Amino acid sequence: MAKRAASTPPKERPYHCRLCNQALAEDELGYVCRHVAHGMMVTLVPDASSVGQLIPDTACTACVLAMEQKKKNAEEQADVHVVCERCYRECRKRNIDDFTAADREQGYVLARRAQYDRLEPRQKPLDIGKIYEGRVLKLGFSPIPSMAPISLERMWVRVTCVLKGGVIHGALANDPELFKKKTLKADDTVVFTAKHVLDVIPETKKSAKAAAKSAEEAKKAAKVAKAKKTAKIAKIAQAAKKAAKKKAPEKKAHKKRAKRAA
Repeated sequence: MAKRAASTPPKERPYHCRLCNQALAEDELGYVCRHVAHGMMVTLVPDASSVGQLIPDTACTACVLAMEQKKKNAEEQADVHVVCERCYRECRKRNIDDFTAADREQGYVLARRAQYDRLEPRQKPLDIGKIYEGRVLKLGFSPIPSMAPISLERMWVRVTCVLKGGVIHGALANDPELFKKKTLKADDTVVFTAKHVLDVIPETKKSAKAAAKSAEEAKKAAKVAKAKKTAKIAKIAQAAKKAAKKKAPEKKAHKKRAKRAA
């Protein structure tokens, strides 16, 4: 009789995901801080040195900073969670990992509407309409380093300038609660695009006409100011020419005297 092939022993899975309780082997798990595990719109940083791991070690920007500064309670505050691959992917979807060095320097990143709508589904898609100077729009600001338990503050911004390429400048309408004034305060300039708009004040024909009128008036005022400046420069140049003409005979006389003296 042919011998039966030895059966493969079952894989040992002594660990468990803290979010769904799935049994895990050592090569099937990942580690995340509690803020990433339970947070929403938290800025996070996957460990680039986790090469070969199924799930990279991932912590929020606040925990990363605390560990870099070697704070005494950094590990306790992080409360590292073991997670499975499925739960890890859900954590990444809920939070923000696509911020830049410029975002880090300014102390915040703007939430994108596409991600926000996945987390807070709307009854119908948001109709932004035309964006123009004077329009008031709502944006979402996520701190870097992150904060807990609240990690997103939505605030109104008044559009001050619309540039080519879809870049928009706006002035923050109020002082934030999550941010220190050195990071963000009322009237600070915020640079964004239409994809960052989370909400709008319903636009009426009257408000649109008023905004268009004020924008037109601003353009006219700028033209008038430019014309006045040009006229002033021309006047100064003309006065300088007259003064030069007056000095011309004096220069000739001075040259003649110099020749006689020689």
